[in-house]
Amino acid sequence: MLQEWTHWQPIFESLRWIAGSAVIAAILLELLYQLISGKTLYTWWDSKGNLFVIPFYILMAIIWAPVVYWWYDWAYQARIVDWDAVWFKTNSWAFLGYWFGLFLLEDLTFYIFHRSSHKVRLLWASHVVHHSSEQFNFSVAWRESWLPFFVFWFWMPLPFLGFHPLSVLLIQAISLYFQVFIHTQSIDRLGPLEWIFNTPNHHRVHHASNDAYINKNFGGVLIIWDRIFSTFKQANAEKIRFGITSNIKSNRPLTIQFHEYQSLINDIKNGKSLAEKLKTAFKGPGWKTDP
Repeated sequence: MLQEWTHWQPIFESLRWIAGSAVIAAILLELLYQLISGKTLYTWWDSKGNLFVIPFYILMAIIWAPVVYWWYDWAYQARIVDWDAVWFKTNSWAFLGYWFGLFLLEDLTFYIFHRSSHKVRLLWASHVVHHSSEQFNFSVAWRESWLPFFVFWFWMPLPFLGFHPLSVLLIQAISLYFQVFIHTQSIDRLGPLEWIFNTPNHHRVHHASNDAYINKNFGGVLIIWDRIFSTFKQANAEKIRFGITSNIKSNRPLTIQFHEYQSLINDIKNGKSLAEKLKTAFKGPGWKTDP
């Protein structure tokens, strides 16, 4: 396992640098668009918070990747399907079937994880970091929790179904980098692509704090899961307000990262019974005990 990771790690690093360069270029172009159009897409106050949050998030992702790979490999050793290494045999139809199947299953897994992160307060305490910005731009895509990496359990069924750990990690990386480019107000509707793919138009709805838009459009690359499971919402004439229902009004990195954990711990402490404490942790962010 370690030899495989050592062999493939340079490839993942190269992809990270290529994708990272593309993200930086996108941010610069978006800043240029702001300058030309006069629209306020970035503010220094908000962006400063992102600049402090992002480097540590990237560092944690690099450190944690081999750990996630180890757990995926553990599940892979107990796989119930053997694909016979078709995932890198490019001259076979099975290769295409493998990657298309993995793409669909990973995207569905992301939808389940993402929806759960909005419906379970313990998960929301981590995910809320990403939604806490009142801006919506490419830099917000990297405004992530420093503690998101334990949720890899959602993806454990994939290696158990015989998908090689490296291919699972690669698809996850591609999905996450795709999602960076839907965090923008500078791209309008994309025509027929809106029916199948998650787009900036759809993801702006997801980041809205308006009552009509909350808990909608959880998709990663595809929007079809939202359409299937009735969580899809099209933007209407109502102006989108970005952020969360009670904005934190802080750009301090520790506040951005841990404000909801602090609130969650306090609410658990105030629970009158074990049942109330558990409901506080595992029900939705808006759940309250009866007075």
